[in-house]
Amino acid sequence: MTRTSLLFLPLLLAACDDGGSTYADAKLVKAARAGMMAVQGVPGGKTSTFTAVRLVGKTTVCGMIDGNDGDGPRAFSAQGQTVLVEDKRDPATKAAVDRACVGQPVHEIVSRNGQFTDLAVKH
Repeated sequence: MTRTSLLFLPLLLAACDDGGSTYADAKLVKAARAGMMAVQGVPGGKTSTFTAVRLVGKTTVCGMIDGNDGDGPRAFSAQGQTVLVEDKRDPATKAAVDRACVGQPVHEIVSRNGQFTDLAVKH
């Protein structure tokens, strides 16, 4: 093994760590993380904490997020840069989130450290 190839070994190992032991799991986690980043980009998203995350299909991320504002967790869906967050005052927003989160396959994304910063796919 050459020195150049040894330099890239830690990068390869780091890419496989987040998401589990397989390349397929890592791809699912990468898609889920992209949706989570989109949710954090909406107003109030930076201070929110995720309480549940699942990947529906290949690109839709759904789950629950707690805005730490005293009114409990809210449902969300994110597809690309389109983010829907449940508004407790408007029941129609919950229905829109539910419609966006229909599909197959569903992969549950779990937190390995309890803070949704180290993710894995639940099997």
